[in-house]
Amino acid sequence: MRMRRLGAYLHSCLFFLKEHSRRCGLTGMSETKFHCPNCDQHLEAEEDMRGKLIACPTCGVGFAVPGAAISPTPAALGEAALLSTAPETGLGHGSASGSDQLSTCQADLHAGAVVRARRLAARPALVAFAALVLFGFVIMIAFLARAGKPLALGLGERADAPKTRTAFAAQYSPTEGRSPAIRPAAQEISMEEMLAGVPAEAQRTIQAQVGQGEIASITRLRQEGVTIFDVEMSQEDVTRSFTVARDGQLLSFEVFESELPAAVKALIERELGKVDFTRIERGTEDGQPVYSIEAVSEGQTKSLTVNEGGDSWSLEVGLGEVPAQVQETVRRAWRRDAVTHGSKRVREGEVAYEFETEKDGLQHSLTAAPDGRTLVQQDEISWNQTPLAVRSTVEKQSMDRESAQIIRTDYQGDVCYEVTGTREGSDVEFSVSPAGKLLEPER
Repeated sequence: MRMRRLGAYLHSCLFFLKEHSRRCGLTGMSETKFHCPNCDQHLEAEEDMRGKLIACPTCGVGFAVPGAAISPTPAALGEAALLSTAPETGLGHGSASGSDQLSTCQADLHAGAVVRARRLAARPALVAFAALVLFGFVIMIAFLARAGKPLALGLGERADAPKTRTAFAAQYSPTEGRSPAIRPAAQEISMEEMLAGVPAEAQRTIQAQVGQGEIASITRLRQEGVTIFDVEMSQEDVTRSFTVARDGQLLSFEVFESELPAAVKALIERELGKVDFTRIERGTEDGQPVYSIEAVSEGQTKSLTVNEGGDSWSLEVGLGEVPAQVQETVRRAWRRDAVTHGSKRVREGEVAYEFETEKDGLQHSLTAAPDGRTLVQQDEISWNQTPLAVRSTVEKQSMDRESAQIIRTDYQGDVCYEVTGTREGSDVEFSVSPAGKLLEPER
């Protein structure tokens, strides 16, 4: 509809331009240039004035506009001769026929001058109008291009004509650093091809989880500096996804509400009430099964991580949902920095609150007791903010400095620096004291 309106608008503008030109005497006209045979004055006249008798506006001598193939009659020649001698003999002004002829010539010349004057007066208006039409056309093209609309003015293919599209399915290459490989949907990809580039330990875990099912896709990801593999599979008409570490450790496995332990269901009902589950994953922490749950409660999305027994868990909360002492501690530590994430954590009956923020692209976290005491504070720091002794230890580990993430951790006055990164393509992590001593062996 919008394109048809644009076409109609442009056609209307072109019609008005043509009609205005015709009315102003501009259509189909051209000029002939000549000079007066008596005074040599340069003159101009329209093409349709050729062959007509005119009087020079400068000297008054009458003559025929040159260029027309006419056959003058003796009477016409006599009248022209009479006009040409009029200034010297006075015959042209002294006879009635000469006077009439001169008046006719002057009228013709005046008519031509009027037409020319009309045309010259109309030129600026036409130029301005044409510029306005062109400007409007350019603005419309820019608007349509920005909106992603094809331009069609009825001169070719219709804008709303159906286009033939080729369906594609995106399969992600397991090779790090490569973009997703786009393959036609009809092309089948073998499991061996999808597993190409995946470490042998991770391959064994993936094959064990898939079993008799089929792999739909494998995606290589980096989370917190660590490489993992996200796998989507289809098993007994059920689609699930799971993640695997490079060393083959199963990090998470998608499950459904009906597969949750009774203790976990009871905790969800007690802390969140009735919820709508959006995702549930089972993983491990310290060798024990844990469940990561995302659900919508009272219009808000909540995240819950809980062990199989339901007595150790972490629930996402806002700063306004925690005790006032905790709020004061967080505000005092970060002042005006906005909290990006908060959680209530329970471990062996002990309750703590953990909050996170970001400043200048660096992550910070703070864990406080219900009475407001700071238990742990972690601050990601840049290489320039790292003590020289710690830098020296990191460089001795032959780590890639660009990939190194350094976090200063304060356990109620006990400070250390936790370092994660890569070395020759492998993930490494270790802790260093402020004096540069390696506290934990590499792993």
